Amino acid sequence: MTRKCPVGQHVAALERALHGPGRVRRSMVREVRDGLDDAVDAYCRGGLDPDAAAAQAVRDFGPVHEIAPQMQEELAARQGRRTAALVMVAFPGLVIAWDVVWRSGTAWHPGEIAPVSLVMARLEDVTAIVGGLAGLVLVVAGFLRLVPQRLVTALAGLLAGVGGLVCAGAAVLMNVASPTSSASLVATNPLVLPAFVVSGVMFLAIMRAGFRALRAARRRVPSDE
Repeated sequence: MTRKCPVGQHVAALERALHGPGRVRRSMVREVRDGLDDAVDAYCRGGLDPDAAAAQAVRDFGPVHEIAPQMQEELAARQGRRTAALVMVAFPGLVIAWDVVWRSGTAWHPGEIAPVSLVMARLEDVTAIVGGLAGLVLVVAGFLRLVPQRLVTALAGLLAGVGGLVCAGAAVLMNVASPTSSASLVATNPLVLPAFVVSGVMFLAIMRAGFRALRAARRRVPSDE
């Protein structure tokens, strides 16, 4: 029977215990693997056989149930900062992009659309601007660690989820309330349809990031077996 490498087993168990941004998680696990491999090499140079060296390196590193919670905290913090940064950039970016669209061709005129559409347009703009500023605050708080990192992650998740839902809902209601004007915009301005598609994709991405941040803020790795 082939004997399993203690280092490989330990790293695999650690990877299974961690949840968070895939690239960041893989990078952290790779650093752990590299460190263990270096420790094994050092013990081998000191006279231990490979199996004994691997077992000693794993013991020195510590059990998964002690190490994983610390790494999970960092993963949750990074998820929160990433979500806050996305909100900070995406919300104002969408407002600016639509402003470019309006200036590039035919735009809505107040007298041609339902009053509710004007209200929803204003709500969408205000939510995007306020959300962008709040995202900036959370990014700063996250990087400077001014408040508990799980709180930053939870707030970033709420901001992305609620802000994305409000903006997406306002956009849908705005166009449903004035279907003729919306159809006219699509027909007369070639940038409108791509802008609708990009906005929809961005709102979905923002809300998905919000869900992930909320999940990361709640997830904890048990510190004992």
